[in-house]
Amino acid sequence: MIKTFYYPPGIWFAVIGQSTQIQGVSFIVNLGGFVKQYQVFLKPNMMKHYDITIKDVKEAIEGSNRNFSGGLILKKNQELLIKGIGKIQSTDHIGNTVITSRDNVPVYVKDVAEIKTGGKFRRGDAGYNGKEAVSVVVQKQYGGNTLETIAHVKQFLHQVRKDLPKNVKVTPYYDQSELIESSIKHVEISMLIGGILVVGLIFLFLGNMRASLIASLAIE
Repeated sequence: MIKTFYYPPGIWFAVIGQSTQIQGVSFIVNLGGFVKQYQVFLKPNMMKHYDITIKDVKEAIEGSNRNFSGGLILKKNQELLIKGIGKIQSTDHIGNTVITSRDNVPVYVKDVAEIKTGGKFRRGDAGYNGKEAVSVVVQKQYGGNTLETIAHVKQFLHQVRKDLPKNVKVTPYYDQSELIESSIKHVEISMLIGGILVVGLIFLFLGNMRASLIASLAIE
């Protein structure tokens, strides 16, 4: 398991977990940060002026936020697919959405509301060294090789760093591979010391190095 903090660049930060793309990873849990959200703040006085309800605004935005098929254009040896792209990609797209018309004049969302980019309401938070951060906990698959999984995660993070903004840092704060490698190193040192002590004690009793080595190998 390896835990990583993503430092958010500003007020909100979108968290994306791509656990299925990393070999050996079962799931990823994100904590902290914000998910990007387009927010529409309605102006009651303007809505009253145009005689528009919240339902009208909601249906207009939902109706404009979709892609649709326009059918096919058939030629001699070709079929051309017509596709309408209507997915909202900016605050301007929302603001320029037509709700209705009054006296043959279109009423846009921007006429009755203020559109901003913000963060979705969150239920949890995270911090690191007294600063706001996004905690990403990576859990390996049951029965998987921990060291191999962590190596795959580190390789993935190395690729991710290239696509992140310059003011966003990725800082591992708990790497289980360090504990495993340290434990293996301690076991190797203990085995080496133990082998030397065994040879020394046998030599002390037998008084012959060759016989001591043969006896030591037999014990091992």
